[in-house]
Amino acid sequence: MKVVLKYTSFRLRDDTESLKETPEVVKFLDDHGVPYTRYIQPKHSMSGVNFPEEKMISWHESNSIVEIPCTTLSDLQKYCNDYNCTFEVKQESVVIAF
Repeated sequence: MKVVLKYTSFRLRDDTESLKETPEVVKFLDDHGVPYTRYIQPKHSMSGVNFPEEKMISWHESNSIVEIPCTTLSDLQKYCNDYNCTFEVKQESVVIAF
């Protein structure tokens, strides 16, 4: 089954998408051969809201669709358990969120 990685931020000029770094995200990307880079999102402020420094992971948008070996509901539940993720089934795609 092909799934689309749900990202929390993106950079148009680099065509990259990003997520907050967690052990589960790193394990998923490593296990599925998705090349990524780690970086630190510096402290910043937007609309009067202060955001702390965060460890992030980014990948090229061309790597956002990942093939996972799931064919049954129990396979999906195992993925959710192993990677602390959820699946959102949409009309034309399945989104995996961490």
